[in-house]
Amino acid sequence: MHRHRSLRPLASTLFASGVVAVALLTGCAGPEPATLPVIESSAPGIEPAPGTSLPEDWPTDVPTPQGLPLVNAIRLNSPEGPTWSATYQGDGDPDAVYQALSDDLRANGFARDSGFGEGPIGGVSAWTKGDVRVQLTVLTQDGQAAVNITVLDPP
Repeated sequence: MHRHRSLRPLASTLFASGVVAVALLTGCAGPEPATLPVIESSAPGIEPAPGTSLPEDWPTDVPTPQGLPLVNAIRLNSPEGPTWSATYQGDGDPDAVYQALSDDLRANGFARDSGFGEGPIGGVSAWTKGDVRVQLTVLTQDGQAAVNITVLDPP
């Protein structure tokens, strides 16, 4: 049986330097979701750059957290299809943010494939709707809610 590590090291890795998770989501055959490799940004801190906004073609059926500032967002083209990633961080209850985003994904027709670490400090889960795959990560970082949403829409 595989033991899961604490989410705190993952939170530091994902969010301490304005990290953006970008790569494809893979299918999940077992109870553990496949997670995305992380590409670290060289930008210091977690402050959003002036004018930071979601890519214009962000999928309209993929929810974003209410009340949390957008730290960074990107759209990449890859052979696997377009990939969008957005990171948010601010004051909020990670569990409430995770539950609200999960409820919104479900309401928008996404099915939860797998997840782990869900609870008072947030969680990580993988979702699908048709061919579109979403990874939702909500963690506690420096006493704040930190969120990353990564979407893959294969051709």
